[in-house]
Amino acid sequence: MSEHPGTAAKAGTMFLWIVTIAAGAGMLLAGLTKFTSSEMWTGLFAGWGYPAAFAYVIGALEIVGALAFFVPRFATYAGALIALIMGGAVVTIVVNQADMPLLVPATNLVVFAVVAFLRRGLRWTPDGTA
Repeated sequence: MSEHPGTAAKAGTMFLWIVTIAAGAGMLLAGLTKFTSSEMWTGLFAGWGYPAAFAYVIGALEIVGALAFFVPRFATYAGALIALIMGGAVVTIVVNQADMPLLVPATNLVVFAVVAFLRRGLRWTPDGTA
């Protein structure tokens, strides 16, 4: 039996949306915790050598990036932003030998970068072309 034309493409699109929603929701929650658990996060950031208020900047960028990640025209830029933030998290954990799992930010870095790459044809440009 042969597949219907476009079935694989539809499945790929559905999988991309599932990954987008799961990753975006997770990052949205991570960003919100910078505000809801601010004492913990500002303490961690200060312990890593950053200004404590930097936790709020990162949290805000995570929230904005996560929300923009749900919009295909902005997903490339949002994914790149979050991948950059996660790269910083990986470096921070390694340099400070922090007692935190490295797998989460490293996985997020890869997932957001891959989705950003896959959405690149839909990205917004000032002149309206991709």
